[in-house]
Amino acid sequence: MLIIWGNSTLVRHSLFFKNLDIDGFLKIPLKRKRGRRLLNKKGLLFSYVIYNELKRLAKRQLSVYRSDKMNKLRRLQKNVDFQYVFKNGQSFANRQFVVYLFSQPEREFSRLGLSVSKKMGNAVMRNRIKRVIKEVFRHLEDKLDPGYDYIVISRKPVANMNYREMEKSLKHVLRKAKVLK
Repeated sequence: MLIIWGNSTLVRHSLFFKNLDIDGFLKIPLKRKRGRRLLNKKGLLFSYVIYNELKRLAKRQLSVYRSDKMNKLRRLQKNVDFQYVFKNGQSFANRQFVVYLFSQPEREFSRLGLSVSKKMGNAVMRNRIKRVIKEVFRHLEDKLDPGYDYIVISRKPVANMNYREMEKSLKHVLRKAKVLK
């Protein structure tokens, strides 16, 4: 059992800590300076291998709570996939977005690829736009037809839009494409 709590991890893991502490609980700082020694409650030094194993276990435990997030399997990332959709798919557009679609009926899920130009702004702005688009698609996932590859290209006006405006604009383009139920 791992519990994430502020800047520290409270861990109960019998394999590693049954001999180190009476109740099996150990408080470990997550953010530490390089080279600092890690001690348990009794002041016993334990190895960085255990610390790294704890970090790995904590990340795995956290990923359970983030299961509704779009996983890598459902995203288009490779240039080959993008080029294939660009060549063989259909495009639909409005002033804010261009959406390329390619139907793959043998697949029971859809994949999403994003393209946000450097003209949109700095990295913070581009990442915000990508997060919002992913969130809109996550909310629309049950309303979209499965078995499609989507590529969403954002245009300049998106930089000044909030979540609701982006959602409305994306729904408009997807209705144009006739993939929104």
